[in-house]
Amino acid sequence: MKKTMLAAIAAAAVVSATAHADDNKFFNGGYVGAEAGYTHLSGHKLNGFYYGAFAGARKQFDNDFVLGAEGTFGKADIKYAGEGIIDHLWTVNGTIGYAFGDEKRNLVFAGAG
Repeated sequence: MKKTMLAAIAAAAVVSATAHADDNKFFNGGYVGAEAGYTHLSGHKLNGFYYGAFAGARKQFDNDFVLGAEGTFGKADIKYAGEGIIDHLWTVNGTIGYAFGDEKRNLVFAGAG
């Protein structure tokens, strides 16, 4: 499991390192990142930690529409009343958006996955 996550992060890093910048297209290329959080709902006795990584790529077209895909993997230790209910999270999402503004550095987008 750890090897799969490390391989995915390494592959995304290679993709983003090889993507070349186009001055007029700010949202082209790959990206990687990390995330962490804590859930606590006292009335429902639901709490726990979450941490993970994400990687994705976006392509901005000449008409300023942007298409992208992103995947995440996370390790969770979320419990309900002391019982573990979530251990791992995997997601795959697609996005569509539009770049706007003077230099096209703003992006409004919607995603589903």
